[in-house]
Parts: sequence; structure tokens; C-alpha cells
Amino acid sequence: MTAISEFYDPVRFILGDHDPACPDVEDAAIARGIKFIVRGGEVQGYGVAGDSITPEVTAARDYRLITLITARAFRASEPDSKAMRVRPHAWSKGGYKTFLTMLDLAIAETRNGGSTGSKFCGWSNFLSWLEGRSGVQNIWMQLTRVKLESGHVG
Repeated sequence: MTAISEFYDPVRFILGDHDPACPDVEDAAIARGIKFIVRGGEVQGYGVAGDSITPEVTAARDYRLITLITARAFRASEPDSKAMRVRPHAWSKGGYKTFLTMLDLAIAETRNGGSTGSKFCGWSNFLSWLEGRSGVQNIWMQLTRVKLESGHVG
């Protein structure tokens, strides 16, 4: 059996939650997320018994999948961005769509065997080919930007 608590730090690392004195996500919340992911069948062959995952998570691929999918579930529940403005101060936080896209790609790569420690030896998908050939990162974000102008037609 693998203790669910072994996943707390890796999930926090992916989420960027680096302050142990004041964590953004509580241990109990991460445990609930991992239980949901495992019981939901996201990673085949595992179950939950109390505060442990059975059988022992020994495969690096499965450990990585449980961690990535749990982190993605936490970030997907956030609004894409937040902003506040009070004269003269302003702050904004967000841009999670890009982060979620990168997590989705990491999850797909892990599920398809691309994250086994071997070096990248070709284009893994159309997006990586398009970005590699064009030299533009996040090309879908660039191609789907739309500027709406209100004009009177008449």
C-alpha cells in the first residue's frame, strides 16, 4: 500500500504551492482529490483503502499520472484569471488555460508511454509539430485571438 500523503508534496510542487508555512491547498483537500482520481478509475488497477492506495504504486508512470491528474483537477476548478483594481493599486493572477494545456499534454504523454525516461525522438502530436515548425509557442492561443470591433453597418 502507498500512503496518500506521499503525493502531497509533488502535487503542491506542480501547483506552485511552495510555502510550507502557509500552503494554498490543505493536506485533506489533496487527499480527497487523490481518492477521487483513484476511485474514479483515472489510473487503472488501483483502489483506495483508508488513507492508502492499493496495491503499492511502484510504477513511475502511475505515480506521475496520479500526481498530474490530481494537480490538473485542482487548477481546472479555478477561474482562468482574477484581477482587482483599487486606486492606485492593481493586481492580477491567472492565465491557467496555458497551464492546463501543458498539464494535459504531460498527462497524454505519460499515458502514451512518452515519459518513460527516453529522449524525445520525434513529433509526439500535431501541436508539437506545429510549434516546432513555426517556432511559435502556444500557437493556438495566437491563432485564436479575435479582436472584436463594434461598428455600425449601414
